[in-house]
Parts: sequence; structure tokens; C-alpha cells
Amino acid sequence: MEMQFWTDQRETLRQLLAGDRERFLHWPLIIGTMFYLPPPDELQYLQGLPDWPFVRDLIKDPGVGGADLDPVLQTNGNIVHHAYSIFRFEHATGHHLDGNDAVLEIGGGYGNFCRLLMKRGFAGSYTIYDLPEFLQLQEWYLGRTLAADARRRITFTTSLPAVADLIIGLWSISEMPFDLRDRIKALAPKYFLIGYQQEFFGLDNVDYFRRWERDEDYRWTHVAIPHIKDNYYLFGVRK
Repeated sequence: MEMQFWTDQRETLRQLLAGDRERFLHWPLIIGTMFYLPPPDELQYLQGLPDWPFVRDLIKDPGVGGADLDPVLQTNGNIVHHAYSIFRFEHATGHHLDGNDAVLEIGGGYGNFCRLLMKRGFAGSYTIYDLPEFLQLQEWYLGRTLAADARRRITFTTSLPAVADLIIGLWSISEMPFDLRDRIKALAPKYFLIGYQQEFFGLDNVDYFRRWERDEDYRWTHVAIPHIKDNYYLFGVRK
């Protein structure tokens, strides 16, 4: 069950995966759908955190994929953006992502958010729910950037699991049909970490996610991202 946009991307990715992957972060498909270059605001936010020395090490690029790097910090914009999302969530909810939750990531990009959480100290199980071609890329990337112990705690699946403690959906749930989104919401985890755009191919995401806010079993934080026009975070904590 997917939008036509992603059906088309699957075919493109299938062809790309048959070739050289060493500089896959330069593929137009990756740049256009899952590699974000944020404005300076996000790095400045991270540099203002009390544990910036830890964060500075956290955001170092692992050297896989051929991304263009900041010459001083040896990071790339997408890593900064994912780290920003992690710490915005932790600040808003008080829940730190270095525990042993059962995480379900909806649409795992190329695997970087998972890698970053593992490096942050996450000790639980991690499931990535995605389309087959993207799972193939994620498994390849994480196989080259994570230690064996971390890799053993990751499950790659095309079937929606029955339970999760934390659901992560960064610009992914907002690109799915409404009925699939409703199934994800019905899993009723302890926490939601959602990032989304205002509109996706005619679908009004702001109106849709406001429906989630009506669920009084959760304490919601729903905020515009000031430096990314028409984009939002939605964080949920079950009461």
C-alpha cells in the first residue's frame, strides 16, 4: 500500500542498486527524497546543547556513501538534521533515546537515523518498516556503519509490526495513504516522533495530524519548524 510517487521511486532505486553504491549519497533519488541540507539554525541548536562535545562526536560522518563533509566537523547536513530531530524530541518530551525501547521507524531513509540512535547509545530493539528496495539499501548501509551487536538488534520488514514503544516517522508517515497512517496510529505506542510537510500530492497533512491531537490518551507537542517553511514536528507521549 503506497503512493504512486513511491512506486516510481522504487523502480528507479532498483536500477541504482544494481550498480556502484559507494557514492550513493549523490544519487538524485537520495538527494531529492531523503538527504536534507538544513540551514545553520540546526547546527547552532546542537552547538548550544550542554553536552555539545558528545554531540560533536555523535554527528561525525561514518565515511560510507561519499557525502560532502564539513571540513571542520566532518559531518554532513543530513546527520545534523537527524541529530536535531532527536534532541528536539528529547527536550520536548523528557524522554531520552538511549534506553531499551522497542523502536519502530516508519520509512527508514537510507538507515542514517537508525545508525545515529545506535551511536547515541540506544540499547533496545529497532525495526524498520519500509519498501523492499529501501530496506535493501538500509541493510547495506548499516552493515557497513554499525558493529555486529547493534546490527543483530535491527529487523527489516515490509509488514507492519503489532507493537512498538516508540514510533518514528520523519517525513514518511505524511507520505502514506490515510488508511495506512491510521493503522500506524492504532499501534498506540508510548511515544511518537513525527516530522512532516504541510502537503503531499494534495493531501493536507496539517489537518490530518490535528486529528491525532484529539487523542487525549497522549500529551502532544505540535510545532512549526521555524527555519523550514510549512514543516512541523508532532511529538506524542502517552499519559
